[in-house]
Amino acid sequence: KYVHLVAHSMGGLVSRWFVEQLGGNRIVNRLTMLGTPNGGSPWPEVENLISTLIGMGLNGLAIVPWPPTVLESLMGTMSKVAAKAASQKDKIQVALDEMNPDSQFLKELAKSDDPHIPYSIIAGNTSLNADARVDTRGPLRRLLDRLAPNRVVTEFVFGEPNDLAVSVKAIEQLPIPRMPLPDVVEVACDHVSYFSTAAVLGELAKRD
Repeated sequence: KYVHLVAHSMGGLVSRWFVEQLGGNRIVNRLTMLGTPNGGSPWPEVENLISTLIGMGLNGLAIVPWPPTVLESLMGTMSKVAAKAASQKDKIQVALDEMNPDSQFLKELAKSDDPHIPYSIIAGNTSLNADARVDTRGPLRRLLDRLAPNRVVTEFVFGEPNDLAVSVKAIEQLPIPRMPLPDVVEVACDHVSYFSTAAVLGELAKRD
């Protein structure tokens, strides 16, 4: 049997932990990660990230047009977060503690021994899309200021190549040396459009 794990976002970190810390390299032949925050993410809270993505989709600011199922999924996730908060007296914040670049989780993962299986990394880069060069900085900046009033997040979105949730640099960040060397490709898409972007599906097909 050939086992090929394909994981999106934080699922890639879960898969890496299995492969690198729990002996998963004995049964997994390849791991492909899409938008995985291997070097962490600047978003401090899940709620802020999801509400910003929903706002972008509803206001037509997404880099790649999203199918209706994407917004439906985001709304469903936000509803679950809100329901969990409503079940308690005080509003809870779902923190991305383990996504902090300085988290103990990422430090432990970085110290893993080389699993010696092929890793593929597909990094969404919104700056690669010609349509992204249309001037949406004004509306997007106002949206960020309203939904995620965090200077670090605003500087992240406008200051370096990213997929809106994770920087390209963080997606591609793996301990070295690795044998075989990770197969890395950057594609014009954002964090929620990996599986609805033809270029990404083409890259996945090459690695099947």
